[in-house]
Amino acid sequence: MADRSESKGARPGRGLFIAGTDTGVGKTVAAASIALGLESLGRGPVCVMKPIETGCRMRGGRLIASDAEFHRKMLDSSEPGELLCPVRLRPPVAPVTAAKMEKRRIGQEDWRPSFDALVGRHAFVIVEGAGGVMVPVREDYLISDMISELEIPCVVVARTSLGTINHTLLTVEHLLTKGIPVLGLVFNRTGTATKPGIAERTGPGLVSRIARIPVLGIIPGMPSITRNALRRTGKRISENLISVLEAPR
Repeated sequence: MADRSESKGARPGRGLFIAGTDTGVGKTVAAASIALGLESLGRGPVCVMKPIETGCRMRGGRLIASDAEFHRKMLDSSEPGELLCPVRLRPPVAPVTAAKMEKRRIGQEDWRPSFDALVGRHAFVIVEGAGGVMVPVREDYLISDMISELEIPCVVVARTSLGTINHTLLTVEHLLTKGIPVLGLVFNRTGTATKPGIAERTGPGLVSRIARIPVLGIIPGMPSITRNALRRTGKRISENLISVLEAPR
């Protein structure tokens, strides 16, 4: 596979994109964990933004982006929800479809000002994607195009379950082909099972060796997702992430 260090204009240390192999793989938990971990290591202030969220619900006359609200709560952020998630769509489908249903066309001007504002007042801005990296925002614009425009490196989040080898390698290959640096992999044991099966035990290491990208950490199954649990997991992941960021290039 291509060298993960190949990049154009990446700005490590100011931003990080949390890219997923699919929807429901744990990007939100991973993003919050890393943010809390970085702050616990003295690398804050950190915020997490989600440029686009679909499946938002109406409450009190306004659309609520549940992932963005989760981040705001976990980080005890004073940033307004509209800044942390500037594009909110009600239909629980891909952004391109949700936008068409609401007769909207999403462009960089809808989310880039929020990112720039947050970068201006945080040591680190973590950006959580929507679904996988080839999810279309428009028919001519994918999530990976958004990462390219932000010029920040990414971490790929994947499941540990059977099938993750193919999904993760395809995701990494697509990102590297577009010149996006992949700093590491985070695997998420979705669910609450305490005993991983053979696929879960062997998959992450195999992916790492083939892709030549380090595993930054494995998020355990969490019966209850709390700030303390996220911070503990995130501190270990963030220590590995900092080592990659600060390694000589």
